[in-house]
Amino acid sequence: MEMILISLCLTTLLAFLFLKPLLKRITTTKPKLPPSPWRLPVIGNLHQLGPNPHRYLHSLSLRYGPLMLLHFGRVPVLVVSCPDVTNDIMKTHDLKFANRPKSKAINIFMEGGRDIIFGPYGEDWKSMKSLGVVHLLNNKMVRSFENLREEEIKVMTEKLEEASSSSSSVNLSKLLMTLTNDIICRITLGRKYNEEEGGIDIKNLVMTSSEFFGKFFFGDFIPSLAWIDWISGIDDKMKDINNKLDCFLDSMVQEHVDADHKEPSDFIDMLLLIQKDKTKRFKFDRSDLILILKDMFFSGTATTASQLEWTMTELMRHPECMKKLQDEINSFSTHNLNVTEKEVEKMNYLHCVIKEGLRLHPSGPLLFRLPSEDVQLKGYDISAGTHVNVFFFFLF
Repeated sequence: MEMILISLCLTTLLAFLFLKPLLKRITTTKPKLPPSPWRLPVIGNLHQLGPNPHRYLHSLSLRYGPLMLLHFGRVPVLVVSCPDVTNDIMKTHDLKFANRPKSKAINIFMEGGRDIIFGPYGEDWKSMKSLGVVHLLNNKMVRSFENLREEEIKVMTEKLEEASSSSSSVNLSKLLMTLTNDIICRITLGRKYNEEEGGIDIKNLVMTSSEFFGKFFFGDFIPSLAWIDWISGIDDKMKDINNKLDCFLDSMVQEHVDADHKEPSDFIDMLLLIQKDKTKRFKFDRSDLILILKDMFFSGTATTASQLEWTMTELMRHPECMKKLQDEINSFSTHNLNVTEKEVEKMNYLHCVIKEGLRLHPSGPLLFRLPSEDVQLKGYDISAGTHVNVFFFFLF
């Protein structure tokens, strides 16, 4: 009798273990996924990207629709090129899409995303953001650097005038990058740091570092192929550049600590002043301070210079627009003197030109997001952890 009971128990257990996956498969509703092109094993849709990924993605989206699901290695990637869905992501479900995906570059340069730009949404991130918005980028602080910006713009225009008088060519890309770098340096660190000033070439360091954020790393999408990144030497190169950048910024912070300025004259002074304030609930250390400085350089130098360069390119392509803008500027400037920021605020056509430049050439053609939980978009089921790429380049 005992043997029969034992046999029945074992049979029931084995049947349950065998039928459980089958029952789960039957009862579980299959998620409705967006249209997706065919993919290869292991690499997924990576073979369908070319030297200009945003253009290849655009051609695929024309074929598969404004909501398209791709697979880069083992990572699901949702490509969005529809204004309505973009509105859902950025407004309706903004908290669910508040995070950004991490990459190897972010892990190395931003300590896994502990900064303002790439940090995960939460109380710490909100406190870090308030440091930037409330204390560093408020109207009063921005206005206090007006003379500084005008001085650097005057230096650039003098170089252009000198080149024009001698009929020599000018590398506009280099000139604009120098302008934005010098302004950010003076606002953030207190003075300029470049080769001409006899210091470290911070401009080259920031530009080289920024390039890694747009690079493809095998390990991010196919972990089993991460060794390719290591063999190519890109890991060591990033760590070396990051160490140089960290050492430079750390020395700048220490220089300000030793100076012990009573009144803040730049961002480091302001951050050190906040750090000493015991009434603040949020505490941050030296490494957090350096990450905030990196955010300022990465988001305020190459992006701004690139935007200015593209806007100038479009004006040269459309001489009638350039003439109209020149007439507006001449109507405000007195005796051909440099235009002030207060006068710029009244130039409506200039504002239109800048906005059109941003529309035609956004700083990044793709906006990356990472949903923190499952969500539905346009009737499709999007699982948490899917890389969502909002396609600004061809959105409007």
